[in-house]
Amino acid sequence: MQNVTEAILVAKLVFQPAEKHQRVEKEALMSELKMLTHVGHHANIVNLLGACTDPGTFTTANDTHT
Repeated sequence: MQNVTEAILVAKLVFQPAEKHQRVEKEALMSELKMLTHVGHHANIVNLLGACTDPGTFTTANDTHT
């Protein structure tokens, strides 16, 4: 029998920013992405596992520490 580790992940999505509030959400997500890449791994902060910044959809995946 293998040991299995379960993890809960959080994904944040912002779709193509057509409306003003969507552009603000995209800018906030990009700012968070920059901050998390500079901070790196830290026990008191959710860890960035990955991000997709393709035009049209912006996504981050974070570890929840549970």
